[in-house]
Amino acid sequence: MKMNYFESKKILIIIPHQDDEIHLAGNLIASLKDTRNIYVAYTTSGDYAYNASVRYKEAIKSLWKLGKVKRENIFFLAYPDQSYEATNHIYTTKGNYISANGHSETYSPSKKYKTFNYQLHNEEAKYNKENLEKNIQELILKIKPEIIICNDLDFHPDHIMTSILTEKALGKILKSEKDYRPKVLKSFTYENCYFGPDDLFEQENEMKFQKDKSGNLISNQYYNIQDSLKINISPKCYTQNLFANKIFKAILKHKSQNLVSHTTRIINTNQVYWERNTDNLLFNAQIETSSGNKEYLNDFALSDTDYILNGNKVPIKYNKGIWMPDNDDKEKRITITFDNKEYVEYIKLYNGLINHNYIKEIEIKLNNKQTEIYTLEDNIINSISIKDNVEKIEIKVLDNECLNGFTEIEVFSKTKNRTEENEEIIKNKTKILTKIIDKSIISLLIFTQKVYRKLFIRL
Repeated sequence: MKMNYFESKKILIIIPHQDDEIHLAGNLIASLKDTRNIYVAYTTSGDYAYNASVRYKEAIKSLWKLGKVKRENIFFLAYPDQSYEATNHIYTTKGNYISANGHSETYSPSKKYKTFNYQLHNEEAKYNKENLEKNIQELILKIKPEIIICNDLDFHPDHIMTSILTEKALGKILKSEKDYRPKVLKSFTYENCYFGPDDLFEQENEMKFQKDKSGNLISNQYYNIQDSLKINISPKCYTQNLFANKIFKAILKHKSQNLVSHTTRIINTNQVYWERNTDNLLFNAQIETSSGNKEYLNDFALSDTDYILNGNKVPIKYNKGIWMPDNDDKEKRITITFDNKEYVEYIKLYNGLINHNYIKEIEIKLNNKQTEIYTLEDNIINSISIKDNVEKIEIKVLDNECLNGFTEIEVFSKTKNRTEENEEIIKNKTKILTKIIDKSIISLLIFTQKVYRKLFIRL
């Protein structure tokens, strides 16, 4: 995807931690000629291990090095961050949450850093996931960006929380704001970046994600590697002349994280995203079901879970947010009604991730006319061609027993047309002398940042 597509557009980047701006969108920000319309929001304060003001200063300096992002375009939602090994988390806590540092609501570490909730309501917000989702929703509506970029399901609990709550917030917006349909891009800050291949000084930087034999990502099975959007980033982002590299300059600002130790993983030629299409006609329709929670079918959230901790050790089970008919439901029916007739090109059915016992057979009736039976493929996503003007769609599950269901249904009036071709992956040309010198520089900087953290950075 060519960089000029992003030029002059209002872009909101939603991320959990101060340094994720580099991992998720550093190449994009640094490649843009005009960054006046770039907005960045951090969902957490980053105070689990360090003083929040330290993390905020580092983020502001990093964004300035990346693309001179204006201070007034940077927002701190200031909810608590957490480690992998924690025993509880704000996302899975019913009611209000108290952080490891004893905080129970958003706070400003100094007068310079007003939280978003305080800016908007002149008061702080209690720590709970409902307030965080509400703040994300309010932020999007305040800015009304044309493009929203958010991290996806990295295994860190704060990343999972940010991804899910952003999707849920967007679901509410897309239902209420019928004329607002931003482009939504999701990607990962760990794979292909922070924990990606150590390949800066290799001959080739290849896009590396864990995937199954069909090309579906392990971290989010709804994404296929073939559907990724590759961004043609500026050479200033991947040059091996480190002190001319804009990404490296930003990395150096995150001293508290000793981010320089991940330099050779973070700097690469690949910036990729997966698009979540917001043109789903179901946001403008009424949905009824014979049983089960109908809200799950068009809430824009593909995944949800009741436990997001320890994702670095065991796979997260995305066992929530799935519409399933009740066991005693003989109808097993989903009824979709539009206010006016809509041309429907195709329907997409997303199976839940709880298991592989997908729904096998459905019946579809259009406009109360003759029904047609469809045998679904054993895939995580099924697409069904309709190509008809439709006022009412009835979907009946024919399986006698349902051990899984649909996490989302999408109805589109036209096939997505990519106007921009994916760019070829850029090949690095390694120079041996540069390789030796720059590796030595990185090693020295890692040591000095470790010393700096111990001597000068305090909680």
